Amino acid sequence: MRRSIDDKAAVGKSPKTMVRVEEPPIAMAGQSVAVDSDRPFSVGGDPKVSVVITTFNGRRFIADAVKSVREQSYQEIDLIVIDDGSTDDTKALAEPLKIPRYIWQPNAGLSAARNTGLRAAGGEYVVFLDVDDVLLPNAIADGVAFFAGNEDCGFVFGGYLDIFPDRAPVVRKPAPGTDLTFSDLLKGNVIGMHGAVMYRRDRLLALGGFAEDLPLSEDWDLYLRTAKRYRVAGHAAVVTEYRHHTANVSQDAAKMYAASVRVLRRHRDVQYRAAYKDGLAWTNSLYLGGSLRQAIGELSLKGHRRAALREIGCGLRFGFRHIVRAFIRRLTSKGGSPRNSSYAG
Repeated sequence: MRRSIDDKAAVGKSPKTMVRVEEPPIAMAGQSVAVDSDRPFSVGGDPKVSVVITTFNGRRFIADAVKSVREQSYQEIDLIVIDDGSTDDTKALAEPLKIPRYIWQPNAGLSAARNTGLRAAGGEYVVFLDVDDVLLPNAIADGVAFFAGNEDCGFVFGGYLDIFPDRAPVVRKPAPGTDLTFSDLLKGNVIGMHGAVMYRRDRLLALGGFAEDLPLSEDWDLYLRTAKRYRVAGHAAVVTEYRHHTANVSQDAAKMYAASVRVLRRHRDVQYRAAYKDGLAWTNSLYLGGSLRQAIGELSLKGHRRAALREIGCGLRFGFRHIVRAFIRRLTSKGGSPRNSSYAG
């Protein structure tokens, strides 16, 4: 769910398969970008996996991301970079890397950039990598091997390393044989890192690709839509690195909270009422406190007041019970003081 400001494809705006399938149109926020059908592949002429790197002003990271794809132990890879209207020198820095297909498009947002990559992809499977993250050397091999025994899946996913600038990495991975239902995913985005996911391209196309009206949490929305129609399964191999830095858009608690609540409301169903409530509690625990503090701080900023009031209203509407419970916990805990309480839990 996190985004880098360097890679977010301007948050706030707004495969030819191995077996030929009928491809429904992908919902677009703006004009589609034409893609040359006579396109080169990174290795050979019949790639099994496409890796789509999306970037917006990602000059600091592009070389590492491309290198991590080129160093894969699995070689049948179709490498594509989608530049979502970068205004820095990302393209110039990418030229010496000899990327087979570097597609620049007018800025349309991260989901639109991924959909451009999806249309351009030539693999049976597809992986989407944010420019500030990297794949580990066996990432593609691990995904393809797991898919071989789980062909009924819409996507499979592995584990990842949380990389921090000031402390040791943290390994996050699913237990072997993990299957996730729609209900499981409605309770929270337990997959966490989008680069750890490998999709079957024909099934992703059948779902309509990424929702371009969601500037954030679009990965969680897609996981939920996939789980409604297909099996979702995880393996225990660690396949990618999630690099934390000060430009991560997940640091913007207000935007993350609003987007997450929007996804939950979109998938709300009386049949899954308990899971919806769990998902709201999960969202509140991650983002609500920071969202309210951020919005309150922006009330005094000219030009920000209306947005800040909307964010406060959203937080009070969907997080009121969480706020009250957190307040009571602080009030009744030993040595606690409501004055110093944190509504984030």
